[in-house]
Amino acid sequence: MAKNASLSAEARLTRRIWTALGVLIVIVTAFAAYYYYDRYVAPSGAVKTPDPIAALEEKVRTKPNDADLRLSLAENYLLYRRYGDAIAAANQVLEAYPKKDRALLVAGVSYALNEQPKEALEPLEKYIGIHEKGQAAALDTGLEAALYYQADSFLKLRRPAEAIKPLERAVGISPTDADALYLLGTANAAAGKHDNALVVLQKAVALVPDYTEAYQAMAASWDATKQPVLAEYARAMVDFSAKDYEAARDKLLAVVAKKKDFGPAFLGLGLAYEQLSDLKSAQANLKTALKLTPQSIAIQQALGRVEATQQQNQ
Repeated sequence: MAKNASLSAEARLTRRIWTALGVLIVIVTAFAAYYYYDRYVAPSGAVKTPDPIAALEEKVRTKPNDADLRLSLAENYLLYRRYGDAIAAANQVLEAYPKKDRALLVAGVSYALNEQPKEALEPLEKYIGIHEKGQAAALDTGLEAALYYQADSFLKLRRPAEAIKPLERAVGISPTDADALYLLGTANAAAGKHDNALVVLQKAVALVPDYTEAYQAMAASWDATKQPVLAEYARAMVDFSAKDYEAARDKLLAVVAKKKDFGPAFLGLGLAYEQLSDLKSAQANLKTALKLTPQSIAIQQALGRVEATQQQNQ
């Protein structure tokens, strides 16, 4: 289970880097390597170029005053997790162009990912100050990324109450950002607001049904609010996320026996049965889940998938 949690954390880090890079990449040079980005699938391959970083470094040496070229190098450093180099390259640009917003964002994100939360706050705050005044602020994914890493830095500095507002704004820009929802949940929990935490954490797992860390946070908040049956549901879903489907099924059966009106448990049970190839039981539990929460897209999709598989097997 610890290994699975580590893999989950790695997947979350990959998603966050690509969320940031998705808004940073404005100029793509012949020397830059960028991956196809899918929100919940790790990048699978680079554009076929020789060595993009080495080529960009050489180009920067020949054109040291080209700010956009140096920023492309900084973005590649960030892509390849060379955070110290990304910080240095971005700061070189900022020395000449203090309000260069791309440089502010790449510096702030790189500091945050380099475990330098205190240093991350200043460039991120400046970037946010520039972009929150824009007419398209409500749809600005760059602003959303900056708010996310600002909040992440506040949490690392043990200032959870200050992380809540930027995360609420980030989720307002991108309501389907499961990672921002997860972080908002952990911020609320750390601030003692467990009921608020549980609301947003459940939204996160509705988007990513095998979100290990979110279920672990849910279990902790339900423990804190003295709701042991619901905490057991969350721990069952941790097992599901770890691909221990039999353990998840057995725990969820115990949960639904005690709490027959909790739709998410029936959804989890249906998903576990699906993975165990018991499609009849999966369909029955998903139908129960849908009756309890008829607006759930996750349940509708799971039920449609199970029924389609049943038809194919006939």
